[in-house]
Amino acid sequence: MVWTTYCLDTPIDYFYNASKISDVVQHFIDNPLDAIFDHKTFAFEELRDFLKSYAGALDEAEKAGYDKYRPRQEPMVIWLPNITSLSPAFIFKSDNNGQTYVVSSEDLPYLENHIID
Repeated sequence: MVWTTYCLDTPIDYFYNASKISDVVQHFIDNPLDAIFDHKTFAFEELRDFLKSYAGALDEAEKAGYDKYRPRQEPMVIWLPNITSLSPAFIFKSDNNGQTYVVSSEDLPYLENHIID
């Protein structure tokens, strides 16, 4: 997956409609039938794919300066529509300076001034 990382210097403290990573994982475990997207056979495939996406996004956030050992709060995820399904965008908030990192596989043109190369 190709990720774009955005770094917002202004602290954002509230993420309405975003879910904690642990809540999404718990939902996959508790509600396997609700977690099946794109007509895949097993919800566990979806969980595996979600965790791979999260790990990739976390790597990108760390490259941009996010310190996973000093988070302000648990990482969050929002779901963005694309042509065929929903794609996750991950939000990482640093404790040491309040910077917010958004890592997405979908372009977010309204944040293009904040892209980290």
